[in-house]
Amino acid sequence: MNAGNLKHKIQILSKQTIIDSEGFTKEDFVVFANTWAKVTPIQGREFYQAAAVQAEKDVKFTIRYRKGITNDMQVRYNNQIYRIKSIIDWNEEHKYIDLICEAVVNG
Repeated sequence: MNAGNLKHKIQILSKQTIIDSEGFTKEDFVVFANTWAKVTPIQGREFYQAAAVQAEKDVKFTIRYRKGITNDMQVRYNNQIYRIKSIIDWNEEHKYIDLICEAVVNG
């Protein structure tokens, strides 16, 4: 892969227990890593749920290999949150990984 293809800035978010301003603990997503990615749309579809049109979009984010990324993390790109569905390590060489993600947006 040409490193020049990694031209989109993304954030990988990890769920952690934090203490809010009132001293209560809660789970929230915090930034695990800021990194560059190649963004490739995979598919999109619309469906009806609860009397509203929903848009579902799958996106593949290709990034340099980074240890510690798991399926319970999220990706933030262009102010949109994506759930990580799958993590693919290219040929298990630890050079690049694909994050197959899904965004569900109310339409």
